[in-house]
Amino acid sequence: MKNAKIAKWSIIVLFLLLVIITPFFFANDNKYPIKEIRISSTESTTLDIAYIPRWDEMKIYEQFSSYKDYSASSKAISVNDVGNFIEETKLTGHDEYNPETNHGTLAEVYEVKGISKECAVALKFPGFDEFYVYTNHLYRPETLGEFCDTLSLYDNISFGTVYYDYFEGNKYRSFEFYGITKDDVWNYLIKDNLEAKNVHSDADMHISLMSISTNVDILGCNNISIAVTEDGYLTTNILATGKTFFIGKEKVDTFIEFVKNKLEGCEIVYVFEDEDDNTPEDSDTVSQIISYNVETGEETVIEINLDTADSNETEASTESYSPPYIPD
Repeated sequence: MKNAKIAKWSIIVLFLLLVIITPFFFANDNKYPIKEIRISSTESTTLDIAYIPRWDEMKIYEQFSSYKDYSASSKAISVNDVGNFIEETKLTGHDEYNPETNHGTLAEVYEVKGISKECAVALKFPGFDEFYVYTNHLYRPETLGEFCDTLSLYDNISFGTVYYDYFEGNKYRSFEFYGITKDDVWNYLIKDNLEAKNVHSDADMHISLMSISTNVDILGCNNISIAVTEDGYLTTNILATGKTFFIGKEKVDTFIEFVKNKLEGCEIVYVFEDEDDNTPEDSDTVSQIISYNVETGEETVIEINLDTADSNETEASTESYSPPYIPD
């Protein structure tokens, strides 16, 4: 009888311990390393004034920056990426320092291989070997599938850092994730949504939950965005203007869970250098702290705090922090 009472009380005590301890395990999602971005609140703010170069200081694509509805990028492509000849055209350039003087040139216009001429063309100027890409910012695809086809997007796109930001109560939290692949994005966000209509309107606002740094190198598009929103939309600013496709909240949530659970990442914490340099809260769950220098763009691991770790400090990374531009 005595042993039965002991066993009974042991079960009750164990149950109470589980009730007390379990919330700490499930409430704590701070499983990621902390990346500190250090900012000095006393730094003086300098006013950057845009310098307009003189005519002879500009590149040829800057002098003649537009062709019909197309705008020049700084991207020069090789002859291997140039398609069929379209036409010869005359372009006019404006000299900001001599408003009454206009300049003119002839240019040959070509297709870009794999890219619809509705989206982009390549221009070749007399006396230059390079072919410069000009993109049509007014192009509006009807569907996500059309958008992928006209840009041969699967062949031409690449991805970098994933950014995830949200409010937890009154606390703003920001994360970065690394190692996402083209197939990850395609399988979770695109391949089953090719019929999704482009419903973009500048009057509508969709709040981005997670954005992916995106590159379309052949068009000179770097560190732009593909993002998912809290109301189930896929948005992008490829070709410099917004495109918005409804893919459903369930697919957005599935993608976010994949990123959080399958990719490596870190939590971003902003630290003002004139404040006390304290270890972040819940530091016992932190595997490393990364200090980011705003001026140089360099990262340095400044703490290793795993109970099982006895290795030396890791080498400094030189990755620059540059979130992608996200369309309204």
